[in-house]
Amino acid sequence: MPKKVLVVAQTPPPHNGQSIMNENLLSLEFRDVELLHVRMAFSTTSRDIGRFQVLKLWHLVATIAKIVCIRIKYKPDALYYPPAGRNLVPMYRDIIILCTTRWLFKQTIFHFHAGGISELYDTLPRLIKCLYRRAYFSPNTSIILSRLNPPDDQFIESKASFVVPNGIHCVRDFKSEDKPDHHGINILHVGLLCESKGVLVLLRSLATLASENVRFQACFVGNFQSRQFQDTCEAFVESNNLQERVEFKGALTGRDKWREFHRADIFCFPTFYEAETFGLVVLEAMQYNLAIIASSWRGVPDLIEHEETGLLVEPRSSDELTHALRKLSQDRALMSKLGQNAHSRFTEKFTIDKFRENMQDVFDQLS
Repeated sequence: MPKKVLVVAQTPPPHNGQSIMNENLLSLEFRDVELLHVRMAFSTTSRDIGRFQVLKLWHLVATIAKIVCIRIKYKPDALYYPPAGRNLVPMYRDIIILCTTRWLFKQTIFHFHAGGISELYDTLPRLIKCLYRRAYFSPNTSIILSRLNPPDDQFIESKASFVVPNGIHCVRDFKSEDKPDHHGINILHVGLLCESKGVLVLLRSLATLASENVRFQACFVGNFQSRQFQDTCEAFVESNNLQERVEFKGALTGRDKWREFHRADIFCFPTFYEAETFGLVVLEAMQYNLAIIASSWRGVPDLIEHEETGLLVEPRSSDELTHALRKLSQDRALMSKLGQNAHSRFTEKFTIDKFRENMQDVFDQLS
């Protein structure tokens, strides 16, 4: 009989790296493994993530009840759970769910799509530390995305750890369409629009390029984390006369999102995000043959080989980002080479089939 694994995880919406990968996992078929699912739906937009809302308390109770019902009815062998990152509200959610349900399962699998939960422990009161240990410590298996990320798996004393890079479905729309005609460069940023995703770092670089008369168009795809940060960014664009060069398009999905990747020449990912582990949008850019400029932060260097499949810059450094953008704007041959190399690396290491193989290895070790 196949092993049964209960996946307790968010799926879109919102459309972020973790929820997309959870959806990808559930879409796959595995040898001798049956996946069951309890959907966490604590956030419907990116602005809701990590924030306390009264409605989330009701959903918390409902989620626990569903886990218990499925455990009784279908008797799954293992609980699969993606722990929170470095954020207190989701951590408390995890503690409640895991303390009330984890004991029901013979085995526990933690998949660290978000990083930094281990960095919270020393800041907690003594009672919460006790509950934290009960919730997180000594899982049978931990899955991490990169050894460059915080050692959350080691801190919680996981009995076994696997490194499983993300992988995505190949989506190459617009194959018969040409890129738009232009004499400059098209720059793309995709993801949550917040300061630690490098949005202001990129805007400062764009202002410098504009002052040097470099021709470019920049597109930001994603929701702002807050109205206050949106006002800050829009004020910066206006004060630096970038209104004709910079466009904020909001969150896009499906064909609308892929169209922006198709139109772009350069993908910028200057992140220093607190819970960053991988950067799924980097894979999306790689499959579209884009030259990528990304910060050397957490697991990102596992995706980008400097000057081979992209350019790496120091986190928070608008000067280095400006230099990299300037370099590619002046050398289209290099830009094309980096994009082609990135696509080759994607097809070799980061497809959905490669992800399935790696996850099968994880499930095979379940007893």
